Amino acid sequence: MRIVLVLRLILALAVALTTSHAAIGRAQAQGAVTVEICADGATTTITLDSHGRPVRQAFACPDCVLGGLALAASP
Repeated sequence: MRIVLVLRLILALAVALTTSHAAIGRAQAQGAVTVEICADGATTTITLDSHGRPVRQAFACPDCVLGGLALAASP
């Protein structure tokens, strides 16, 4: 009976941590747009904020992380 309670608590904690990580990732990326510029035979990707200024920090997409984990777990 105690093992079931401990497993439930661990599962609840894992869900809470995963959900908050996804929310933080979405909040950071809000208003940011990634633009790909092709010039002089080279491709450059920049991220712009809501005012059109370049942003140095790259935002982690939580959906991409979960998709990568799914690929890693598949045989």
